[in-house]
Amino acid sequence: MIVTDLIGQLPVHPTKRYPERDIARIRRLVLHHTAGRRLARSVASQTVAQIACFHVPSDYLQEGGAPGIAYTYCVGPGGEVFKCWPAKTICWCVKGMNTSALCVAMIGNFEVEDPTPEQWDATVELFRDLRVGYGPLPVESHGEILSTACPGKNINMNRFRLEVGA
Repeated sequence: MIVTDLIGQLPVHPTKRYPERDIARIRRLVLHHTAGRRLARSVASQTVAQIACFHVPSDYLQEGGAPGIAYTYCVGPGGEVFKCWPAKTICWCVKGMNTSALCVAMIGNFEVEDPTPEQWDATVELFRDLRVGYGPLPVESHGEILSTACPGKNINMNRFRLEVGA
């Protein structure tokens, strides 16, 4: 798997910064999709920079905008994997559990579409690698932790966990 490192290359808030954590505080891997209440219908065609531009200036995650994109990794429809932040960065991806969560977002709206086979396979492989690197952490969806539809009804978390080996 090839990972494109975008750390330091994505839009960030002019003054806000995400805090950092000791890597040992990561206790779960959390799957998301990028669809949100204000995103365009064709979210699968969005770039990681466009997603960051949505998170930073808008009130979507917090009034006044977020420090940056809310995910450590994003996976595109062609199976492209993008690293957005170091694992020590505490992104705003699971309210109330950000310190313990390392979050991966699949680009798309999986309430209305399916991930591509390439995207699914790359996300499975990424989660496998993360579980090797950080230990056999539980794999959860955003919606299993908080009351949200994320990562969408077209993501079968039981199948995903089985393929990841979690």
